[in-house]
Amino acid sequence: MYSNDLIIKIKIGTPYQDLNFFLDFNSYFTYILNSNLKEIKSIEKYNNSQSSTYKDYNNYTIFFESSSFDNGKNSSDILKLSNKINDIILKFILVTKSNAQTKLNFAGSFGLGAIDNGQIQFKENNLVYQFKKNNLTENYMFTLKFNKNDNNGKIIFGKNIYEKYLDDLFQYANIITLTSFKFIWGWDYFIVYFNNYLSNIKKIIITPDIGVCVANNELKNEIYHRYFNKLINDQKCFEGNIFNYYFFFYCNEETNLDFVYLNFTNPTKMKFELDYNDLIKVYNKKKYLLILFNHILPPKHIYIGLPLLKKYDLIFDQDKKIMGFYNFKIDNKDDYIDDDKKKDDNDDYIDEKEKKDDKETDNKKSKKKIYPDDENNINPKFYFVFLLFFLILIILYCIFIFYRRNRRKKNKLYQTDFEYEEFDKI
Repeated sequence: MYSNDLIIKIKIGTPYQDLNFFLDFNSYFTYILNSNLKEIKSIEKYNNSQSSTYKDYNNYTIFFESSSFDNGKNSSDILKLSNKINDIILKFILVTKSNAQTKLNFAGSFGLGAIDNGQIQFKENNLVYQFKKNNLTENYMFTLKFNKNDNNGKIIFGKNIYEKYLDDLFQYANIITLTSFKFIWGWDYFIVYFNNYLSNIKKIIITPDIGVCVANNELKNEIYHRYFNKLINDQKCFEGNIFNYYFFFYCNEETNLDFVYLNFTNPTKMKFELDYNDLIKVYNKKKYLLILFNHILPPKHIYIGLPLLKKYDLIFDQDKKIMGFYNFKIDNKDDYIDDDKKKDDNDDYIDEKEKKDDKETDNKKSKKKIYPDDENNINPKFYFVFLLFFLILIILYCIFIFYRRNRRKKNKLYQTDFEYEEFDKI
C-alpha cells in the first residue's frame, strides 16, 4: 500500500530499445542508466553503443551531489512515447557512475519536479521544457489522472482537460519555496482537521509515488487517545508498525470508521477533504487507515499520495509554480484529445497553421465555459416550453371545471322552478 512507483514505457534509440522510466517528482532533469554500469545488474539499462542516433554533447563527465548517481554526461537520442510524440530528440544525462546511497530500480527517470533554479544548467534536460521547446505543447502544464479502480492512469502534457469548465472551479495555490532557488510540489499555510481535532499540520507535500499519507507521531498520539483507544481496548482495532519506523492503525472489517476524515483549508479559500472512502482500504478482511506515522517527520508536515490523487486530477505548472485541481472529477475518457491533432506514425511536428487554429478554437471555448452539472442537464429552453405547456393544461382544466360546475348549477335551478302534478286520464 505504501509504494506507488509511477512507470511509463518508452522507446528510445535507433533501433528502438523498450525501457521503463520512473516519473520522479523530486528531480528536475532526465537521466538514463548506461549499460556499462556493471554494479547494477537487476534492471534493464540503455545501450547507447547500439543506437545510431545517440549523441554525446561533450566528452567530459559531470559530477553530481545529493543525487541518485555521481557522474553523468549530457547526451541525446530519439524518443518515442506515442504515435503523436514520435521521433523527437530527447536530451538527458547518461549516468556513468551510480552511488551506494540510492537504489535505481528503472532504466531511467523523467524529472517532473518543480524547476530548481540552482540546477539551471540542466533545464535543457527537463521533459516538460523539451516538449514546449519542440512545439509539442503550448505551456509547461501536466496533469496526473488516475483510474478509479486501480493505480494505473494517464499523464497529460500541455493540455488542460478541464478547459471547458469555469475557471472559478479551479482551486490552486503557489507551491512551497524552500530557498530562493529550490521549490517543491506542495502547499503551505493550511488549517488541517482530523475529524474535530485541529492538528498542527501547515504544509502539504504532494508525493505521487506513495499510496498513503504520512504524518508525524504527534498526530498519531492525538487520534489514538481521541478515537482509537477504546476501539483497541475492545479488540476492534489494532496498532501496527513496519520495522519500528512507520506506525499505523487497522481494524476488523465490520468496525465502523466513519469518523475518519481530514479537512484542509487555507486563507485563499482553497479547500478539500479526504474522508472515509479515501483514507480506508479493506484488505484481507481488515480495514487499514491509509495514514502512516513517523516520529522523524516535522510535526507541521504531511505527505499525501494516492488518497488525494485518485480523488482529484492534480494539475502541475512548472512555469507558474502553481498546483491545483478542479473541485470535481471528470470521467477517464480520451475526449480531451482533439481529432484534428491526431497524427500518423510518421508525423513528428505540429505546423504553425494548426497551432493558430487550435488557439482560435481555445479562445472560442473560453467564452462558453460551463459548470460540470450543465453537461447532464437538459437545455433550459426545454424546461421553459415544458412549464408553459403544463400551465396551459392547468388553465384549460380550471376552465373546464368552472364551466362544468356552472352548468350543473343551472340545471338545478331549472328543476326547482317548476312544479309537477300527476293527473288522471279523462
